[in-house]
Amino acid sequence: MGFTIPPNVDTYWVGEAGPGPSFIEANGYENDFTRQHAKINAYNLIHFARMLKNHPIPAEGNIIKG
Repeated sequence: MGFTIPPNVDTYWVGEAGPGPSFIEANGYENDFTRQHAKINAYNLIHFARMLKNHPIPAEGNIIKG
């Protein structure tokens, strides 16, 4: 297949457990945790893209011979 998923792919904050406002109602996009994780996710994605460009995952063992 030749792809990977970078680590730390969650970027949202669900708030306190239990009843309460939804993510959107609580301005979850403005939450510091959410913003920091979005930055980390973007960095990891770029870092992995550069790694895969320079060192692709070999197709050996990933091809079904028919």
